[in-house]
Amino acid sequence: MDLFVAKIPVWAMPYLMNDDPTGLNDEEKEIADKWWTENKAFGLGPVSEDEGECFPYFDPFPAFGLGSEVIDCNVLRIA
Repeated sequence: MDLFVAKIPVWAMPYLMNDDPTGLNDEEKEIADKWWTENKAFGLGPVSEDEGECFPYFDPFPAFGLGSEVIDCNVLRIA
């Protein structure tokens, strides 16, 4: 297993972390699932700042999807 940092869109966080698709359409779920599978992801969690906080920011090139608010996340990958 290895660990890498990815810019995960805020809209996908509940789905990828808690398997909660609330508010996502089929296309968004498909995009997130494809990224998860292609990267052999096993788990993820936000890279936190001081006192466990994380701060979303806009990125035109997130890990997947169109430009959006993202959170830097540690992603655990099965090698």
